[in-house]
Amino acid sequence: SGLTGELDRFIAREGRLEVGERFFAVHSRTSIEAFYSLTGSTGGKHWPLVLDLFDMRPVCATLWIGDSALSSLQNLKGKTQPAQAAKGTIRSRFYCDNPVTNLVHVSDSESLMDEELRILRAHSTGTGDTSWRALNSGRISHSSF
Repeated sequence: SGLTGELDRFIAREGRLEVGERFFAVHSRTSIEAFYSLTGSTGGKHWPLVLDLFDMRPVCATLWIGDSALSSLQNLKGKTQPAQAAKGTIRSRFYCDNPVTNLVHVSDSESLMDEELRILRAHSTGTGDTSWRALNSGRISHSSF
């Protein structure tokens, strides 16, 4: 999407949070299934599309730190359907966000976050910003997680 920097600035400013850690990964069909199985989100008509869109796509995993970071991020994200998201949330502000190719993912709980990170770390490509800038060119459909 090419929006990683803009999303970072928005989250830092509006959530009063800072980046604690960032790493990059590439999803596989297996990791996508494992990731979404944690919340029972592997069904529905959209599931084949999710698999196709995220398979072998880059993930920018960012761990934000600050007071009440998880709840702040959940509020900043907005509702799943952009049309129902409150004004000023990520899902209402950023033109290319939608329920399938969402720009951000926020864990439902800290314990779930730990499991999601375990899956993503197993597919990590490292922390180098240089390689991310090459991937974050706006020519890929899903670039931030």
